[in-house]
Amino acid sequence: MAEPTGNEGLKLLYSTVQKLVANDGRFSDMEYRILTPPASGQTLTIEVSKGRCSRQVIVESLMLQPMALSGQPDAGLIRELRTALLHVLRLSQKRR
Repeated sequence: MAEPTGNEGLKLLYSTVQKLVANDGRFSDMEYRILTPPASGQTLTIEVSKGRCSRQVIVESLMLQPMALSGQPDAGLIRELRTALLHVLRLSQKRR
């Protein structure tokens, strides 16, 4: 996935997901994508998948501006992303 340009909050969101996946070897074969809304001010969706198992995390666009200003991802968002990654991992292992 190519790194988005323009919005600093979106760049931070992308790098946060990338770091979560890269820092844990269990997530190395997972796929993820950030679905941007057609219009500004709507919610973003982060989709995490492995095989046929997937999970979506909804991110309010209002959350991106404070993240961009502080340069730090939201702790609740990190927790939600990690939970989604672990959930998809467990589901994919059960399907084997």
